[in-house]
Amino acid sequence: FMRGTVTIETEAFLGAGAVLFPNVTLRKGSVAGAGVIIVKTTDEWGIYVGSKCTKLSERQVVSHEAD
Repeated sequence: FMRGTVTIETEAFLGAGAVLFPNVTLRKGSVAGAGVIIVKTTDEWGIYVGSKCTKLSERQVVSHEAD
């Protein structure tokens, strides 16, 4: 049994069945795909897939400011 904190920053989200280990941060805008196992902190706006947590690419930065 492991204890620690998990932090999910703004604009980040998890797919179904994704697992984050203790003391991991899902950084701003990051995406963890379905079933991914994340054992270390992600990069901002990164897209992570697969059971070995491979960084697939990066997302475009989202801006919510009025035009």
